[in-house]
Amino acid sequence: MIVLNFDHSSSVSISRVIANSFYWWFRNLNFTSLLLLFNVLMTNCQQPLELIQKCLEQGVMEDGKEWTPTQGTVQGSPLSPLLSNLYLHSLDKIMSEKGYKWIRFADDSVAICNSGSEAETILKDINDWMNKNGLTLHPEKTRRGNYRRKGQGFDFLGYHFECGRKTVRKKSVKKLRDKIRSLTKRTAGKNVKEITAKLNTVLRGWFNYFKHAEVRKFDNVFKETDGFTRRRLRSILRTQEKRPSFGRCLNDHLNWPNKFFAALGLFDLQVARMSACQSQV
Repeated sequence: MIVLNFDHSSSVSISRVIANSFYWWFRNLNFTSLLLLFNVLMTNCQQPLELIQKCLEQGVMEDGKEWTPTQGTVQGSPLSPLLSNLYLHSLDKIMSEKGYKWIRFADDSVAICNSGSEAETILKDINDWMNKNGLTLHPEKTRRGNYRRKGQGFDFLGYHFECGRKTVRKKSVKKLRDKIRSLTKRTAGKNVKEITAKLNTVLRGWFNYFKHAEVRKFDNVFKETDGFTRRRLRSILRTQEKRPSFGRCLNDHLNWPNKFFAALGLFDLQVARMSACQSQV
């Protein structure tokens, strides 16, 4: 992703430029160009180069038929982030040499601009680099807008930036809830303490990454997720008592109040966030 942000009212955002370019890279990048580049970068490392070539040329099974690719890379492969970093290094150098404020993390990047003309220049430079390296910007995924205005925000590394706020993007919240659902199936046949231990690993890791997100009184992703998690656990407890339900009724809250789950050691996102905020004061 590339996001070009101007200061104040002249802000412009161009989102998902590099991410969508990688779609074309995964599909269409010429092996020869890629290997020639790596050969220059790794002059004295012939063995890793040979391993990379073998990975690129490994057979693919699709619809019951096997074929050998002659271009592109394997999307989702552990090798892909390394290849992207090496391949995009020359673009990083161009951005740095021209004095642009450029931040990149794998296939996500941000360029901070001070004017509309600077944004146009950066976009042109990126297009030029893409064309020279066999890549293409996705026209439908390239858009402009003021990220300080409502409805014109952008996503970057799991966060959503809009109206001067940094929040957890909806896709990141959905992914967490899907993971919680997978760990709290009512028919899993596991005791709540065991499930809680597994939940804590997920919740603690998620919090450590997203604890910098901003929240509001009526839009608190940490508090809402805590409630969602406890409802899932109450539903399991009801099922174990042969009373299947969704764990939403008042009696369920009375039978298993929040302090019940606190005693089990369930990681509380809201409590953790309040503690983190107080430690920064």
